[in-house]
Amino acid sequence: MTSVSPLCRICFLGDRLIARYTIENNKTGELECNKFDNGSIYAMYCGQQGVEEHQLDPDCRYFHGHNVSVRAGIPGLASDMFFSG
Repeated sequence: MTSVSPLCRICFLGDRLIARYTIENNKTGELECNKFDNGSIYAMYCGQQGVEEHQLDPDCRYFHGHNVSVRAGIPGLASDMFFSG
């Protein structure tokens, strides 16, 4: 069995795939696939509303109701490769 490159790691919140560019640390290139209150995933799902609105927001409820996981992936083409060039 071959080892998986760090570039082939994929972050999920529950069954939702999180786009790498939204959670990649610009300085280190590391994935920040976590549920920290100051993290990128939290900001995407819960960062736009006030604290009292979190319980009503379906995206924030999804964030709090599911775990994050990093899974091995297979490198592929960017989605726009079929249309550009």
